[in-house]
Amino acid sequence: SRTVRDALIWLGESDPCETMARARLQDPKTQALAEVLAQWHAVIGENSVSVKRVIEYATQTSGGSAYDMGLPVMVNADFREALLVVAGDRGAISSLRLGKWLARTKNRIVAGLRIEQDMTGDHGGVARWKVVQS
Repeated sequence: SRTVRDALIWLGESDPCETMARARLQDPKTQALAEVLAQWHAVIGENSVSVKRVIEYATQTSGGSAYDMGLPVMVNADFREALLVVAGDRGAISSLRLGKWLARTKNRIVAGLRIEQDMTGDHGGVARWKVVQS
């Protein structure tokens, strides 16, 4: 309550609201969301995409070089890793898990970014998502 908070601050104690905010930021689920949001925004920007397209971005590869013996290299490895944390299934990103995770976390703001479902236009019954600055 405000009465207790004000009294603690008046006595020179730390603000309990700041402690709660720090605890939220240290929560593994919040950290995972923050990483997905940052990587998504860096890779896809604010474009509206389907879950299938998100996975395609995350698993995109390029031709290898002599350094890596010609093996394909993940273009967006950090994005893939972030998605594996929230929607991984035996080393792959599950589209079903990712879709459910997006639905659960939409509109939650972390580090000035949030996931929202794109409700504009007709997408043929396929949900489209985007990360926007809040």
